[in-house]
Amino acid sequence: MGLLSQPEHGSRAGRERNALDECKPHEDRYVAALMATRPDDADASLHGWARTWAAYVSFVMDPVKAWIDALRR
Repeated sequence: MGLLSQPEHGSRAGRERNALDECKPHEDRYVAALMATRPDDADASLHGWARTWAAYVSFVMDPVKAWIDALRR
């Protein structure tokens, strides 16, 4: 079920939880791909990885937040 096909019944918290649950598999695959390409260099900066992860979270959460905000209107 895609974000646009979310049922409009149920509690707001339930709809929000469902929207976030739909993003989880995509997030898991993305993080696994990042970790697979991570260099084994112990001196590599984690700052870059933290920035990449934060950018991805924003990439996923911004559309979800917009959808949730639209439901609230």
